[in-house]
Amino acid sequence: MATYRTPGVYVEEISTFPPSVAEVSTAIPAFIGYTEKGSGIARINTLLEYETLFGKADPSTFTVTTRKNPITEIEEVEAIQRVPPSTEFSLYYSLSLYFKNGGGSCYVVSLGGYKSTPAKDDFTGGLAELEKEDEPTLIVLTDAVGLGKTNYYALCQEALDQCDKLRDRFAILDVLPLPQSTTQQTMRDFRQYGPQKNLKYGAAYYPYLQTSLNYQYNDKDVSLENVPVAMPQRSLTWQRDFGDKGITVTYTGTSGDIPAIEITGGQTRRGTSTGIPFQISRQPTILLTIDGSGSKPGTAIVTAWQDWLAQSGNAAMGFSISLKDDGSDVVSPTSSTTLGEPQLTWRQDFGDKGMSVTYTGGREDTPAVNLTMGKPADSITVSLDRDKKVLTIAGVAEKRGAAIVTAWQDWLAQSGNAAMGFSISPKGDGTGTVTVTRTLASIQSTNTALYNQIKAAMNQQRVVLPPSAAVAGIYAQVDRERGVWKAPANVSVAAVIGPVTKITHADQEDLNIDPTAGKSINAIREFTGKGTLVWGARTLAGNDNEWRYVSVRRLFNMIEESAQKATAFAVFEPNDATTWLKVKAMIDSFLYGLWERGALAGSTAKAAYFVNVGLGKTMTPQHVLEGLMIVEIGVAAVRPAEFIILRFTHKMQEA
Repeated sequence: MATYRTPGVYVEEISTFPPSVAEVSTAIPAFIGYTEKGSGIARINTLLEYETLFGKADPSTFTVTTRKNPITEIEEVEAIQRVPPSTEFSLYYSLSLYFKNGGGSCYVVSLGGYKSTPAKDDFTGGLAELEKEDEPTLIVLTDAVGLGKTNYYALCQEALDQCDKLRDRFAILDVLPLPQSTTQQTMRDFRQYGPQKNLKYGAAYYPYLQTSLNYQYNDKDVSLENVPVAMPQRSLTWQRDFGDKGITVTYTGTSGDIPAIEITGGQTRRGTSTGIPFQISRQPTILLTIDGSGSKPGTAIVTAWQDWLAQSGNAAMGFSISLKDDGSDVVSPTSSTTLGEPQLTWRQDFGDKGMSVTYTGGREDTPAVNLTMGKPADSITVSLDRDKKVLTIAGVAEKRGAAIVTAWQDWLAQSGNAAMGFSISPKGDGTGTVTVTRTLASIQSTNTALYNQIKAAMNQQRVVLPPSAAVAGIYAQVDRERGVWKAPANVSVAAVIGPVTKITHADQEDLNIDPTAGKSINAIREFTGKGTLVWGARTLAGNDNEWRYVSVRRLFNMIEESAQKATAFAVFEPNDATTWLKVKAMIDSFLYGLWERGALAGSTAKAAYFVNVGLGKTMTPQHVLEGLMIVEIGVAAVRPAEFIILRFTHKMQEA
């Protein structure tokens, strides 16, 4: 009681209710891996928060093969192949799968960016940082599966050791599949090389899942095979010479334009050719009209044409030129005129003073190629492999090939410049290779139909992930809807097409029960009419009667953590009956509430749990002298009905 020294009226509030135990969160997973940006540890609630803090997925690279439909003559997708990256970063996809399966708040431990080289030491450091956080209750190591069997399973053991040390968290582990191996071989490999101790603090799941998530990619990272290179400045050039000093008829233009026409006679005027511009009518006949202005050059050309034809061995080759009354001329090919193979001319400029790539040639020829780097002295002519579109720069005089490569790289480094389908790389001998790559970005505006078809096919490429992220979401969903005491099994996995490996009843017999090592592996199976279900609820300690089930271990984690935090008030309080009664009452009330909700087995509260504290029960006078207050708590946890047996008998007819 307080001591009062000043006369007056004082109000005192007397606390009559004992302190209460607040139930701690049970499904706050921590994901450890590499992210696009940022590093360190952060708590997030949505995938949008993750993208804001850590960025998106590492873009994937694809190769698309197309073929021309023999009936419609239309290019169509034949095959799509994802190019396996040197390192698979899957943390972003794992978070997406986690949230789609009911996950809520979680922690992300970023070990660095995608340019990092994954190492076990990074993950060990991430676990050390995670140990400093009190709230996480689950450890997920999805991004570590790429470390390889030895390093990954060693990391799993470190995670289990942390769970045993802190006793407030549980590890969800993946079983690494062996290439071209059976379920039994994969299972034996895990049991031989996987974690060996503290097995009650973790559970393993198998196999990997074919999800409905799409890979993230950039159009420029999708290379196209058998697709013609986009030629934005394409032009057709046709030329016919009528003798060494006769008449030359040339027209050039793109496929959709009316080409410009030039007819040249055998003389020059003021240092230039007697070229005269014309227009051509494409349909129904090719008609070239010569303008007879000025000094009637049309007449001069007709005269030269007739003189040339009069020479032995010369032929009209389908052309006729006639003089009109107004002094103009008409050059018109007959129906038998053969224009020959037009030449294909294409040019791409990379900046005003950067690189220019030009090649010309017939449709069936190997065209000549010219690369220019800012000045004529650096012009190099090379040959083009038409099928692979590969241009090789010869490393002649002053290694011009390497110089062009350097100029290319400098130009690309400038803001606003893009590769536009080309890539140039130096070679060890000082030469360089220019590759005309056909990418999805290069046909976006030139072949919209094929572009949209490929985009639709790309949406069918699905991400394959280890199951731990989906299982973490299911833990959170079941805890929220039913409680931590409900086994997280017989639950449908969302955003999943199916497991990559089908497991039979016979397969699961060995997965579920291991009489030798005792390591149970929980199966994820596909059932007709039910979809993909988590079909196992055991910890790795599958032969342990006390800690066989995931729900039992996690229920005790929750009770222990909740009681520990709630009884912290009693530290340094008098170690007497008053304090003991408060502690007993608050824990008793907490356990009674769990029993009412179905978390504890027993028809009565007395059968479901007990709480003992006091002299002669849990403590001796020596304990009190040493400042020890010992509380004993016994809990009858509900266990899942893993095996349901229905016994049928024949009933004899009675009447």
